Formats: sequence, C-alpha cells, structure tokens
Amino acid sequence: SIIPNMLQKNMYAFLRHSFDRWPLDNSFRMVLETWLTYIQPWRYTSRLPSTRRDSEGDTKLVEEKWFTFIEDNLLFYSVLLQEFFNRVKRMDLMNLANSHMLYRVAKVFRLENLDSMLRQAEQEMCTSIYRSSGHMTRDLGGSYLSPESSLMFHSQISDLEKPGFQYTLMFGEKTLYSVKQVLQQLQQVKTQIQYQQGSKPVRSGLAGFFSGLFDDNSVAVGDLTPNDAKKLHKFLDECIKNLCFIYDLPETKYSITTNNTQDNSYHGNLSYNTDLDDTCPDITETCNGVSLTDIGRYQVINKMKRFEVMYSGDPDLQPIRSYENATTVRLLHQFCSYINTQFSNEIQTVYERRDLIGRLAQVYFAPAIPRDKKPSSPISGKNLDELRRPKLRLRFLASYSTMLYLAILFVFLNVWLGVGPLQYVLLLLGCTLFFGFLRALVTSS
Repeated sequence: SIIPNMLQKNMYAFLRHSFDRWPLDNSFRMVLETWLTYIQPWRYTSRLPSTRRDSEGDTKLVEEKWFTFIEDNLLFYSVLLQEFFNRVKRMDLMNLANSHMLYRVAKVFRLENLDSMLRQAEQEMCTSIYRSSGHMTRDLGGSYLSPESSLMFHSQISDLEKPGFQYTLMFGEKTLYSVKQVLQQLQQVKTQIQYQQGSKPVRSGLAGFFSGLFDDNSVAVGDLTPNDAKKLHKFLDECIKNLCFIYDLPETKYSITTNNTQDNSYHGNLSYNTDLDDTCPDITETCNGVSLTDIGRYQVINKMKRFEVMYSGDPDLQPIRSYENATTVRLLHQFCSYINTQFSNEIQTVYERRDLIGRLAQVYFAPAIPRDKKPSSPISGKNLDELRRPKLRLRFLASYSTMLYLAILFVFLNVWLGVGPLQYVLLLLGCTLFFGFLRALVTSS
C-alpha cells in the first residue's frame, strides 16, 4: 500500500521521461539500474535457503506471491521495456557498456516464471484485446475506458499515463517486430566483430615472433582489449538467447557461430581481391570488372571498410592538377593523341611482339590498365578495351616538378659542359633509349 501511494507515480514519470530523453551514453546505466531495482522487489527480501539463485547471487525463480506486485505495476514492465527497445535501436552495441545494459535487461526478464506471470497479468487486464485477437494484434488505444477492460488497469493507466495514451501489448506483434529488429541488430554486431577478428593482420619478423610467443588466440576488437572482446561476445550471445526465450523465437535464426581462432568458417566463404589493400570492402569479379557483394555492402554501410577515392579512367583525361602546367598538358595531349591515332595498329603490333623490340615497346607504350590486372571499379567493355590499348603517354612532363628538374639539369650541363638546347634534347632522347633498352634486357632475364 505504501509503494502505489508514495513512490509509483513519481518513479514511473521519472523513468518514462528518462528513457525518452536521456543521452545515449554510459550514464544511462544509473537510470537502468533504478528501473531494474524497482521491478525486482524479490531481490531485497530475506534470502531463504529454498530460493534458487544463479552464480552471481541473482534470483533465478520468481515466486507466485509476487504476481500481485507485477499486476499492480504492469506498465513498469511492459511500457518501459518497449521504450528500452526503442532506445537500443539507437545505441552502439559495439560499446561494451551498452551491450552490458541490454544483457542486464534481457537477463532480468528471462527469470524463470516471470514471463508467464507477465503474460497472465496482461491477459487478465487486457481481456478485450485478447478476446478480439487470438495472438494479440491490436493496441489498447484512447478508448481504454471501455467497461470490458480491467478497472485496475484503467486506474493504473489513468494515474501513470497522459490522456490519449495507447497501450501496446508486451507480447503483441508490434513489440515482437521491435524485438526482431533488436535481434537483427545484435546479429549484425556479431558479424562485424567476427569480421574484424578474422581480418587480424599477420605480423612478420621480430614482431610476429614475439606475438606468436605470447598470443593466446585472443583478438582485440576495435578499441576493446581481448578480454573485453570476450565479454562482448558473451553479452551478445546471452542477449540473443534470452530474448528468443522470452518471445518464443528460434534462436538458431539469429545466432552466428563465433570462432576466436584463426580457423574461421564464416570467413572461409569470403573471396577478397588481393590486388586491393585491406581497407577495401569485399568484392566479386564480373564481366564488367568488380562489384560489391552483400557483405561488401554491409561493410560500406557500417563504415567498416571503404574504397580509396581515386581516378580509374584514362589517365590522360584526368582534370588538370594544381601541380601541372595547363598549357603543357594540352599540348602534350594533342601530340600524343595524334601519334596514338595515326599509328595505333603499328603500336599494337610492336607491343605484342615477343622479342627484344616488343619488350622495348612495352617500356614506352604502356596501357592504362594491363591485361592481367582487374579493374578496380565497374567499367563498360568498350571503355575497358580502350584503356587496355597501349599508347604513348607524356603527361608526366607537364608536372612542375619534372620541368624544374629538367631545367636544373640543363643549367648544370650548360655551365659545366657548355651543352646547348638542341644537344640537351638529343642527350635526353639518347638517355631515354639507353635506359629503356636496359629495362627491356632486365625484363627478358
């Protein structure tokens, strides 16, 4: 008689407002523990030897004598639990503190006999809804003053909620849909953790030697230590198990077998493009290049991995950079376009030769994308063939740094050896042919 008159209304108003307005940080733990303390009065009675408790000292069985308390405070269990689920959807469950809060709530509502008493209390107090629908599909809306509704429930709603409040069944379809969303969120977090553990970098040299001596097959996840990662695994697994038990859902549908060792069956089905670095998402090869897989899309959406933003078309058609001379770029492009257009077939023929001349041509006429390399982004067949055609490319000469080096070399040769402009150009051509010849010889060997 004391709790309803002195504490219930103020406590419910505080918790209701806090669940809706409290920041999404770890400080919500204080509000959560206040709520869990209120809805578990059996924890603070004298400990009888016959009371069943778990390894942490928490009660495992809720006795029938607490049914009246549950019935008198049904909104604390049903409405606040639904508000907590809505809050969980906005929480980062990769955070150990957030996942532990969900673990605490799921563990409390998983207590033996509690879910059956909640179903019984809700069924008795919402008879009209249960009668109209065999599996609880309707809400108790603003017309909760219906004479068919329990007078006690009507009084409880009138005292604790505002006019126009719509009661949603704790085990109805709307709440069940919200629980399934939370389970899918947990499943995605477990997938993300397992992916991060499966992509543990392999160390070499002394670092790999010492890590092999002291590694206990524990893998850190993000900013979490290996021990915290284990705790996170436990919390997520228990949340899935308990929520599935409370709402009679198949646990196997939302469970992911987690393996903390390097023998990871989940990652055995993934195919990665080894031409890309470890920061790129999962991709698959198609006739038009590469495309994201379903796992790759998940990695991009959750910002786990991303593609490096880079130009993947014809390098001669890139926008003029700030470190390039615009006039020189255009002049060199026109000159190279003329050569590549007029002598396209001849360049292709020489490029495909298997002798020294062919290897020398491969030094000077390189395609934008070699034939043995897959494109890093989807490209149409016509454009891909064009990018794989050997061409003369001199755009690098338009760089200010290249022009500066050539000017310094000319000044040095002019002062030291008296080399003039024409001699300097011929010397550059001779050096280019000589080093190209040496490179062709090295390639043949």
